[in-house]
Amino acid sequence: MQVELLPMTGRDDGLLRSLYQLYLYDFSEFMGWDVDAQGRFDESDLHGCWDDPRRHQYLIRADGRPAGFVMIDEVDHSILTGERDVMLMREFFVLRAYRRHGVGRIAARRAFELFPGRWEVFQLQENVVAQAFWRKVIGEYTTGRYVETTCGEPGWRGIMQTFDNRW
Repeated sequence: MQVELLPMTGRDDGLLRSLYQLYLYDFSEFMGWDVDAQGRFDESDLHGCWDDPRRHQYLIRADGRPAGFVMIDEVDHSILTGERDVMLMREFFVLRAYRRHGVGRIAARRAFELFPGRWEVFQLQENVVAQAFWRKVIGEYTTGRYVETTCGEPGWRGIMQTFDNRW
């Protein structure tokens, strides 16, 4: 399967919003979110994603078809670790039809390669499938050179992997 990671711009807003609805649907299992009167999940986290130069959105394509997205934030100061100048894997989503086919692994590795530096990748405590995915992908990518911590901050209860890919 051919996997591409392509930068998105404001012209891709409709596509990102469509995929984001599917992402929020998946997350509603853990977060208890519900849809509004129009049957849509809240997209307020997307506000500003096209205006802030430190927020990066990428489309994942598999064999030419939209297969998911990656959202990365460059942050001056991590709210979880206190580290300075960190790349935060803000959101990562692969459509169910493309999971377990290597699409997510390839997209994650390509995203890491775009931004050499310190990385933080967080998963909700309840999302054990995501935890297994990121442990495997980051473990392979860093050859085991990452740190995993448990986070207990309000709103950030879960597991986080940190690593530096400036080798």
